[in-house]
Amino acid sequence: MSDNSHVSRGDTAKPKNGSWKILLAVFILLILGGAAFAYWYFYMRGIVYSDDARIDGDLVDMAPAFGGIIADVNVREGDRVKKGQVVFSMDKRSLLAALLRSQADVMTATQSYANAAAQNAKAIHGPREEEIQVAQANMEKAQADAKLAEQNWERAKSLYDEQVIPASQLDQAQAARETTKRALQAAQEQLTLLKKGTRKEDLAAARAAVGLTRAQIEASKASVKQASVTLDLADVVAPFDGLVVQRWYDPGSSIAAGQPVVTLMNPATLHVSANLDENALHQVAVGDAVDISVDAYPDIHLTGRVQKILRATNSQFSLIPSQGVSGTFIKVAQRIGIRVALDVDPSEFLSPGMSVEVRIHVLHDDAPKTPAGKR
Repeated sequence: MSDNSHVSRGDTAKPKNGSWKILLAVFILLILGGAAFAYWYFYMRGIVYSDDARIDGDLVDMAPAFGGIIADVNVREGDRVKKGQVVFSMDKRSLLAALLRSQADVMTATQSYANAAAQNAKAIHGPREEEIQVAQANMEKAQADAKLAEQNWERAKSLYDEQVIPASQLDQAQAARETTKRALQAAQEQLTLLKKGTRKEDLAAARAAVGLTRAQIEASKASVKQASVTLDLADVVAPFDGLVVQRWYDPGSSIAAGQPVVTLMNPATLHVSANLDENALHQVAVGDAVDISVDAYPDIHLTGRVQKILRATNSQFSLIPSQGVSGTFIKVAQRIGIRVALDVDPSEFLSPGMSVEVRIHVLHDDAPKTPAGKR
């Protein structure tokens, strides 16, 4: 009987020991579940997370306004530049020659204008009394010459008829007679024109010449200004305090207008560009606090604020359209970009393109958020 009683006590002890282990396992699971819930409640609740994010910033390509040969490049990769500092210079020899040529054109046009103005003034006021007197004297002289030539011709004709002189002398007298007649006619016409004054067409021509030379002066001055501006543009300066991220060419290289020589980064524009699932967009608003982890520097954690929420999905800018043309449809969650402004200046160690992770705190107040992302 003792053996039977011993067996029955052993059988009753085993279930008690198994129940204790089950209770222990359930208790451990409850602790783990509570820890997971506490971690979610205190650390994950109210957080929108994305690892599709990177450091972004404005990169400016410094290029010449005209083609030519690079004379000097004053910076290298990694150098810091100040606003107004000369980054590189183009060869100025041809530009100086163009400036001198334009200045010479201004002087020539100015002299032409002075001559045209004098002729216009003369046309307006008409001939002077002294000019009329000179023309009168020239006509009287031409009359005397014509009278003398007529007398010589008559004398020569008589001598020729008497066969005293040869025909050649008669021909010479005839030629002198005709020449003096034409000279007299020209002198008479000149005197008549001077007495009548300047004709209307001459006045119009004189005024047109003045306008033309004045326009030539303005065009030459514009060429001088253009040559001066081009000469100033030969020295390309930094538009902001920045950092040289790329040097494309060295001195002596021949480049075209608009071809980048140096690329600068503007540290003041550094920010985070992130992409969020559209399902989480209704939780995010401009001004939400953001925690930022940089993959390149795991020990560095940055903070920022949501600055912008873009109004187009990334698929809208894809080269391949997302809309199907075969009639089939598969719903795909879209991603929308946001811009996060950094609270501190990270330009000492961050560069555009670095990968980061963002955690957006979306429950820091109880105000509802509209679909437009504003409270």
